[in-house]
Amino acid sequence: MNPGFQTILDEIESLYRHQSMFYQELVQNHPNLCQFFDSYQPSILKKFRNAHDEEKKRDIIAELNVVCLIAMANNRLQIQRGPNVNSSKKNPEFKLISKNEEYYCEVKRLRDSPQTLTMFDAYKELEEEIKKTHSGLGFQLTNPDIGYTEDYAEKFHRALPQLIHEARHQISKAGKSLSKGGSIEYTFSSFPDLMLILIDLPEKPEDSPTSHFGGAQPVLYRQNEHLKIRSRIIQAAQQLEQNEIGIVFLQNDSETVEEFDLYYAMKSICEVANRTIQYRPIEKIESLDEYRSIVARVSEIVLYRFVPGRLEVIENISNPLAHKKSNKALHDLISKFPKVRPFI
Repeated sequence: MNPGFQTILDEIESLYRHQSMFYQELVQNHPNLCQFFDSYQPSILKKFRNAHDEEKKRDIIAELNVVCLIAMANNRLQIQRGPNVNSSKKNPEFKLISKNEEYYCEVKRLRDSPQTLTMFDAYKELEEEIKKTHSGLGFQLTNPDIGYTEDYAEKFHRALPQLIHEARHQISKAGKSLSKGGSIEYTFSSFPDLMLILIDLPEKPEDSPTSHFGGAQPVLYRQNEHLKIRSRIIQAAQQLEQNEIGIVFLQNDSETVEEFDLYYAMKSICEVANRTIQYRPIEKIESLDEYRSIVARVSEIVLYRFVPGRLEVIENISNPLAHKKSNKALHDLISKFPKVRPFI
């Protein structure tokens, strides 16, 4: 074993205990995996050196895990790292070459993060701040579209001080102008889809449960796991090529993601693509036509996990919007991936 490969094993062992032996056995038993590490060892080591925190190192290991999955399923596939397909953008992670087909692969990792901000958190904080504003008015926050990304939620959190200021200003104005039983709707300047409805209520005690809410409680949005998956799939799709078979691999390091979330993510992607009006930019994709073009680069999505001594596929799904559909050879390859062991 050369020192460079031992360094890679040490990096894996530092984050995933007892997994270096698993890697060592795979390389010994799969020639194309051995060839991959021989060819790309310098670039892999460089990526580890440039990774300044554990999460970035885990991202690198997720990419190597996909190489292992592929090698276990097919010893004859040639695996190339970072093919220089289009120098104007970031390239796919891998290119797989067989006699008759080429596949382009992109890898993303799903992880739990206590710093992840959700629209539920943001709405709750805005709601609590509005309730602190003493008035005889009831209020309701409404928002018709719940298809938000984490980036949108973070933007919302950053804007909270301005949103709170605007809400308090409108409450002050409405308290002077609204007639008994009247209501007024206010749209926030930086979030035109977010509406504050203020209602002048019939007189009631200040400690009444509805003294600050009007006749209805706001329906708060709770981010679902499938929207996180959708976000990762779209990010990966942006790095794939048009009119080629593209595979997105998602390593599941999250305790809350389940296999059915992948189906809901695919459903959400299709629902957005089929819209004819009111498209909101997703992952910085400004137009619906561009969105459709990007998601069509993905032919297949594979959700897998890295557990002690084993790599295993949780679920895979084909993209009905793909420009180039998954073929029999790809389905045969995926069918040979190790699957999650059922509980007995």
